[in-house]
Amino acid sequence: MSLSHSSSQSTWHTVWTETRPALAGTFVDPAILDPGEASRRLLAARAPHGLYGHQVEALASTLTGDDVCLATQTASGKTLVFHVAAVERLSRNPDARVLALYPLRALGSEQESRWRDALDAAGLDIPVGRIDGHVRVSSRARILKRSGVLVMTPDVLHAWLLSNLSDPEVQKFLRDLSLVVVDEVHAYSGVFGTHAAFLLRRLQRAAALCGGTHRYIAASATMARESEHIETLFGRPMHVVGAESDTSPRHEIEMSFEAPTPDVDFLTSVTEYLRDLVRDTDHRFICFVDSRKSTEQIASILARRAAESEEGEESCGHGDDDVLDRLDILPFRAGYEDADRERIQARLTDGTLRGVVSTSALELGLDIPHLSAAVLVGVPRSSTSLLQRIGRVGRNGPGRVLLLHGGDAHDEAVFNAPRRLRSLPFQEGALYVENRRVQFIHALCIAREHEQAGGAEEFSSPVPWPDGFVSLFESERLGQVPADLQSLKLEGADDPHHTFPIRDVEPQFKVELRGAHRMVESLGSLSHSQMMREAYPGAVYYYLTRPYRVTAVYLDRRIVRVREEKRYVTTPTCLPAQVFPNLTGEGTHRALTFGDLTVIDCDVGVRETIVGFGERRGRNRLNRPYPVDGQVPGVRYSRDRFTRNFFTTGTVLTHPALSDADSRTAATVSAIVREAFLDVVGYESRDVACSSDRHRTSWGHVEKGARFVAAYDVTYGSLRLTSRLLEVDTLRAVLERAHELAGESWISAEYPSTPEVVDVLRQLCDCAARLPRPLDLSERDGVAVDPRGGESVQVICPGSVGLALDHAEAEFEVQGIYFHPSYQALAYRGRFLTRTPLEGDRDISILRCDRVAVVPGETRTGRYFPDTAELVPDLDPAADDRRRDRPVTDGPAALAK
Repeated sequence: MSLSHSSSQSTWHTVWTETRPALAGTFVDPAILDPGEASRRLLAARAPHGLYGHQVEALASTLTGDDVCLATQTASGKTLVFHVAAVERLSRNPDARVLALYPLRALGSEQESRWRDALDAAGLDIPVGRIDGHVRVSSRARILKRSGVLVMTPDVLHAWLLSNLSDPEVQKFLRDLSLVVVDEVHAYSGVFGTHAAFLLRRLQRAAALCGGTHRYIAASATMARESEHIETLFGRPMHVVGAESDTSPRHEIEMSFEAPTPDVDFLTSVTEYLRDLVRDTDHRFICFVDSRKSTEQIASILARRAAESEEGEESCGHGDDDVLDRLDILPFRAGYEDADRERIQARLTDGTLRGVVSTSALELGLDIPHLSAAVLVGVPRSSTSLLQRIGRVGRNGPGRVLLLHGGDAHDEAVFNAPRRLRSLPFQEGALYVENRRVQFIHALCIAREHEQAGGAEEFSSPVPWPDGFVSLFESERLGQVPADLQSLKLEGADDPHHTFPIRDVEPQFKVELRGAHRMVESLGSLSHSQMMREAYPGAVYYYLTRPYRVTAVYLDRRIVRVREEKRYVTTPTCLPAQVFPNLTGEGTHRALTFGDLTVIDCDVGVRETIVGFGERRGRNRLNRPYPVDGQVPGVRYSRDRFTRNFFTTGTVLTHPALSDADSRTAATVSAIVREAFLDVVGYESRDVACSSDRHRTSWGHVEKGARFVAAYDVTYGSLRLTSRLLEVDTLRAVLERAHELAGESWISAEYPSTPEVVDVLRQLCDCAARLPRPLDLSERDGVAVDPRGGESVQVICPGSVGLALDHAEAEFEVQGIYFHPSYQALAYRGRFLTRTPLEGDRDISILRCDRVAVVPGETRTGRYFPDTAELVPDLDPAADDRRRDRPVTDGPAALAK
């Protein structure tokens, strides 16, 4: 069905169309598997014409005792393979149990009825149960006891099942556990996937402690290096059945590339397009957007337009009506309250919504009937994401995909050469199981599980663990917790399973609306990094299309307080991110030189800084610099900036051409290198950032003051994503792609490409083409020399700034050092620089010295002699930019020169 609506035609035009043709399926007789009687009954009901080739291959493998993962297209019959594999085990062993893990509660709820129907079709009278976060704890043991097939989320496996190993019913379930089904394996990536890698190992270990063993059968979208990802995730290899074995049919998909008219507000034009899609066609659609904020804004504009057409005037968006019942188009993203999310999913399933605007949260295999169109705002970074989004439509008949140009260089490159869409890289499995924070969280959990299950004194496990984990577990058990992990130990206390969710490394902030009589309404949650984009002091935060003004942020209590607001839009005013490479021997993972180009994979500290925000009120645009006390009603923020400090890893590129360039050129180079890295590797844009900065101290032949470009992971503690740049072929491909982008399709008003940018990238490419040489950074030029003997401790010098590890890495200015009798340790006396004070806070705070971290290259340190209370500063201290009141990195003043 064509889209011939008038307003869309004025702001969008079609630049390319193509059709993915329908394919007929090829069947194989399942009799070659020699299935049992129950499986034959199931196959007769579900696959009367036979099985597809990949289904036969997967079942043949699992029936011989292998672990198997299906990596085929959406709607290719993977669920039937799960059911047949389970029926074979359940029919042959009456005591066998099956655990089916689904990454979303909604998926589990949907699949529960399918499992029940499959067992009925097989003629098996075996109960199916489901335990997720909405099932009362008091009911869970009963469900566990009676269920032959148990549907569960990984979250409940972590927080409930494995935290109750002393329960006899839990022990019996794990002893009888025969098969574990894991769906949507490609979703087990990033922070969630890294946690899941430890969770699945804990499950295997707990089952072994209870006398059981089990096999795995899994399903995934097509990924890059699938076998490697799966083995890292499960801790053991699997037989992967890939797309080459897939003989399932598919319906025709018509795809249109739509470009916007220049100089039209982008979000407004997108909402016009969606509104006309509803008005002029009978499509029910899903619209994919890559950010939570854009999801809310698009849905909010659509809600406002609907209200204006009904009421004849603009509505502020608040009232007694329930938007979840009233609106025909709703947003969907992570961070909603459970009840709100489930109501949206219910309306999707029953077909009462015309459309949903979603982040990647709905890429997973939730079966949403009635959808006939998918709108993609921006070109996905990977073929994996593209195919998952396309796979939401065309399941029951022909589908329509509308690809809207998102306005960046990646989209421009694909729209200029549409066949590039077929060569997008497949998603990399971003698992970093060496992340110490994640390792320690699971070490705390295993210590409790070990005690409950009555394990031996020595640590043993049927599955190999990542490097460093066992020694970290032993350190925790002996009470010898490393200083950088003590805050996790204190936070986890005796209940780490509930203290640490597996969806994020960062702590979550709750958004609260205070109403009459001090009643508090919860409006979702978000991480610290998301807060920097959506809910900083003074921001207008959107929840289910409704706007709320952020009046205060309390980092210690992890609370964002809001009030109702009109439909204004705010954008943070940010300084360039400051990057602090740790080039010490322990902070450097690998370093190479290519002539004048130095490439270092190392630990980095990152400081993101907001100095105010811009606000759009209709046609009026306002600038709100911090502090904002009194400028916006109800908002109290008296600091001149709002910051997030975190530790991660990054790859630092240093070259004389960067030092010779001006700051704007260097900033543009960093932006283009990031874009090229995402193009080549296929990671999501939200996972990687890039910035330009200067070295604050000299290490080896890296000179102080030299400018660098750093690509770094935005995940606290790192997933080691940017270490791929130390792969020589990847580095060369990224720099060549960056040079190509700068000369052809780069689009950025903030960082425009210039001949100087192209020249710098050409020099980087020329160097990268040379043979690499390993670089040793273990020795520092101008190392501080201790002028006296005796015991001493490295401390932060008074007047300099560190990061308070137990207070969300808030900046803490040290004013004095002394021995604290209660702590029986050295302590700092000082003040917080950026934290919103709580009621009763004092101006001066006392923190243990080992709970305040050094910012590499910025914090001035020295040696403190407890016996004499003398402090000897380290030699060649880096300038403290706050104390001297001048920027160390390229800031707005430098960019303006």
